[in-house]
Amino acid sequence: MSAREQTTAPTVTARQWRAVALPAEHGSWSFWLEPVLLGALVAVSVPGLWLALASFGVFLVHQPLKIYVIDRQRGRIYQRTRLAGRMVLIYGLGAVVALALSILTAPSLAFLLPVLLVSPLAAAILYFDLRHDSRHALPEVFAAVTLTAVAASMALAGGWSLAPALALSAVLICRAVPTIIYVRARLRLEKGQTVQAAPATLAHVLAILVIALLVWLRLAPVLSVIAVLVLLLRALYGLSRYRRPALPKQIGIQEICFGLLVVLLTAAGYMMPL
Repeated sequence: MSAREQTTAPTVTARQWRAVALPAEHGSWSFWLEPVLLGALVAVSVPGLWLALASFGVFLVHQPLKIYVIDRQRGRIYQRTRLAGRMVLIYGLGAVVALALSILTAPSLAFLLPVLLVSPLAAAILYFDLRHDSRHALPEVFAAVTLTAVAASMALAGGWSLAPALALSAVLICRAVPTIIYVRARLRLEKGQTVQAAPATLAHVLAILVIALLVWLRLAPVLSVIAVLVLLLRALYGLSRYRRPALPKQIGIQEICFGLLVVLLTAAGYMMPL
């Protein structure tokens, strides 16, 4: 190890460990949980559950992998760099084992098709990370869309055909993309910045139209339209002058609740169906 790389640092604290080992964006937890929960509710299966665990490993590995690669690019090794390297190995190994078990217990490999379809987006996310652009809107959208593929793959593993399975992910995309646009605008608004409500409103309206088309094609339940309509009303209120001021943490908790609402209404619609 070169003298340049030997950078001393104090022992890693619990706070520093969380910063390395856990995703920095709290909202990302919801975007992972929603596809997994929806897939489990409407099409639970053994390979699907193993795939959910594999996706959890991939979800967790992103933060330490980003830190490790960026630190090594700078030619420096900190305590956090070593910790990040260990966490990459732990999370990565767990993801590989869970993925292998999902493949071994599945009747065919067709259930992996949705995951393969979004793999270019996963590569793009790493590209943004290396450019230190991961906090921008586009990589956030790519990450959310990538995670929705888990729901479609779980549905395929549970015996669904391809079109309804992809529609399941489409519903979640219609939840995730407008939400990202809204939350970014809401956070800027709470900081006193000038914000236009039109982009978030338009995104929600387009999401409603897409889901309405899926309902017409008998690929999604009517309750999904109602769920995204609730999101539209939330955005209209949240970006209006009548809103109640909120801290970022409060907005995050609210969005977790809205995400669960979308999942539960959609799952109920598939089960009833409505």
